[in-house]
Amino acid sequence: MREEFLSLQKGDDMTVIAFEQRFQKLSYYVPDVVRTEQEKIYQFTKGLGGIYASRMTAVSYQSFHQAVTFALNIEAHELAAGRLRNSGGHS
Repeated sequence: MREEFLSLQKGDDMTVIAFEQRFQKLSYYVPDVVRTEQEKIYQFTKGLGGIYASRMTAVSYQSFHQAVTFALNIEAHELAAGRLRNSGGHS
């Protein structure tokens, strides 16, 4: 589980919600990797990669929920601009 968590990446066909759900499920098994809220946010942002990571790293988040919300806003903006394809999941 540890290696799966550490290598988890959001694919092009995965929504932010789907990634967050997978992330949460796997993070349960590696509490030593996500001991603090900031470590959890770091791992989440790293796993999102691409446009998400580049836009999210300059922001300081008060909570994991706030980071997820920010990622969802990026996704919605990119979908509206036609730069992402809707994968049919929740967005």
